[in-house]
Amino acid sequence: MTSPSPSEKLGKKTVQGVIWNYLSFAANKGTTFISTLILARLLGPADFGLLALALLAISYLEVFNNFGMGESVVYFQDEDTDDVAFGINMIIGFIMMGVTLLITPFIADFFAEPRLVGILQVLSTAFVISSIGSVHQAKLKRNLMFKQLFFPVAGRSIVKAIVSITLALSGFGVWSLVIGQIFGVVAHTILMWIVTRWIPKLRFRWDTARALLNYSWQMTFVTLFGLVQKDVDYILIGRLSNAIQLGYYSIGYRLADMLIVQFNYTVAQAIFPAFTKIQNDMDRLRSGYLKTLQYTSSFTIPVALGLFIVAEDFVYVFYTERWLPAVAIIQIIALYALIVSLTYNMGDVYKAVGRPSILNKIALLRIIISVPLFYLAASQNIYLVALAQLLMAFIFMFVHLTYARRVIKIELRHLVKALKPALISSTIMFVGTWWISIALQSSNHLVRLFALIAVGAILYLISTFIFNRKIVVRLFQLYKTATKTFA
Repeated sequence: MTSPSPSEKLGKKTVQGVIWNYLSFAANKGTTFISTLILARLLGPADFGLLALALLAISYLEVFNNFGMGESVVYFQDEDTDDVAFGINMIIGFIMMGVTLLITPFIADFFAEPRLVGILQVLSTAFVISSIGSVHQAKLKRNLMFKQLFFPVAGRSIVKAIVSITLALSGFGVWSLVIGQIFGVVAHTILMWIVTRWIPKLRFRWDTARALLNYSWQMTFVTLFGLVQKDVDYILIGRLSNAIQLGYYSIGYRLADMLIVQFNYTVAQAIFPAFTKIQNDMDRLRSGYLKTLQYTSSFTIPVALGLFIVAEDFVYVFYTERWLPAVAIIQIIALYALIVSLTYNMGDVYKAVGRPSILNKIALLRIIISVPLFYLAASQNIYLVALAQLLMAFIFMFVHLTYARRVIKIELRHLVKALKPALISSTIMFVGTWWISIALQSSNHLVRLFALIAVGAILYLISTFIFNRKIVVRLFQLYKTATKTFA
């Protein structure tokens, strides 16, 4: 019996990494989803909108807190860099906490929301807490040890949910969400040290630091530009509208983002380290990307189209009638997320070959176009903002394709071939469930929701088996790999 080749070993380890990372994603988002349903009944749109503004500000400051050190640790594949990266992260963590404490009044003035001052001051402590465990997390990712990552991620979500719900029941309002965030970060950091079992040494080397920083500063701008283009809608709605409208928008955006875009992000956490290990083999990179797209699209396309159909019933059943303004947002963002998912993992290829500057160019162009477009939309209503997101996703899908053609020689026909199975099956599913939704229009929302989900799942599985049995066989092989993962 021949032993597996290095390529087969890497492929198996990558698949196992994706599976464990997805389980982390499912545990994290599943807990977040359930807790959000409970909290949506205990708190109002204004509370969610206020926290959304605070987390929006913190997310930009957090970019500089991380400073791309995690990606640098993964990219360099060198154990000697870890101690230096840990020291840099700790220093930056304390600096960013101090900066946040100084600028919170200006952020509160910008959004005309004085309550943000105290909230941001409390959230600033998360910078120091998270910096203590960020290199531990990067080490696990670099070695594709995603099984160990599961426990800190799940622990963070569970602790955050328990604390937030307990405090909300006690009448703490928005502070239940804030304190829950902090407790979640503390739990994540403690569990990261436990599962990694790595104690950093306090040493510093300038040559190593320079190498880390030369790569990490580009990754910092990748993250920063990514946040700007992702959150410009939140910023402008918060600035031009009010917390209630932002609450509707954030709930509507969060659902599609959690199910679709975050799924691609989860896959990317395992794919990027795997791609760095074959960064000098363009043929394998191209093949790896197309296989990744084929598998991810078999999930993202049907979920996006299914969410579009069930949005109204879902809101009635789980969020209650007072959240109905979010229905149209869910539907539009579901289509936006579908388009984004088609080219999402191209960024992992650019980073793996040492060219994150491509992501910066694309993001900068997107910001230049999107800011005035979203400003005009936000000055009218939140639905035009969602439509603007959809338009931008469509335009920049072709921008990504242009760069992909240059970097790894991927043509449009390659993408169409990879997407064809999911597109055919999803179209059949969409038509069938749309007809059922019309036939059951007068039915109870709960009955119709579960009927649509059941019919959609059956139609998709049957059509996939009929039109593309190969992918069914491959998914079964992945299932066998998954069972070995838990053995």
